[in-house]
Amino acid sequence: MSDWKRKTQEVSFENLMPEMVTAIKKHIEQYNLGPILSDAMMCIQTDSKNQRKVFSVANRLCIQAQW
Repeated sequence: MSDWKRKTQEVSFENLMPEMVTAIKKHIEQYNLGPILSDAMMCIQTDSKNQRKVFSVANRLCIQAQW
């Protein structure tokens, strides 16, 4: 059994933390990925909390259509 408790949910791109939005846009520009956000199908967020330790991690991911 994992020491981590995880919760995954769908969120809108606009509701991401401003720092996350800035980092994503910087990454897109750095690697010349073009308008990939216009093709995004959904954004998901996974919050992870270590059951034995006193810190938590939030991971966010925007999924793009692959067809």
